[in-house]
Amino acid sequence: ASMPKVKIYVKKGERFLVKDLLYSLMLESHNDSAVVLAEYIGKQMLGGELARKDTAEYSVEESKQAVAAFAALMNQKAADLGCVDTFFVTPNGLDGTASFVTQDEATQNDLSGEHHTTARELAKIMSYCIMTSTQRELFLKITATPDYSFHANGKDYNCTNHNAFLNMMEGMLSGKTGFT
Repeated sequence: ASMPKVKIYVKKGERFLVKDLLYSLMLESHNDSAVVLAEYIGKQMLGGELARKDTAEYSVEESKQAVAAFAALMNQKAADLGCVDTFFVTPNGLDGTASFVTQDEATQNDLSGEHHTTARELAKIMSYCIMTSTQRELFLKITATPDYSFHANGKDYNCTNHNAFLNMMEGMLSGKTGFT
């Protein structure tokens, strides 16, 4: 709920389908959709009580822990792709600074820094998304969709793809608009 301007105005306790939030994120750049998805995925990395707890019941601090765990996953994927000038803090691309510790069975990593990347590394990540990822077909379907509507929590939501290049350039497959 604390996310800035571009959002669908998620309220505590509301439930959404992951698919709907992916369209919300990729077409409209809804910042709160990114955080809800990060909490959902990140909580699975926390283990123990927090992994079993419903994210709707998370405190602000617990939400931050789940988002940090998700950011750690994003950073690991970026490193796996050879991105050495990328450090993710936020799931939505907004500026952020973080210092957090991740721990698995074998290692503990202290991660700190400001959210940043380069155009070259964003291109490398996009190439992975559309060429190599096991989810590439779904990614391409979502990012090429002109409009998407869904109903959740008694409300109707409409998402419009703001990527003008999809209609301007022949052969354009995908992309993501945005700025920070």
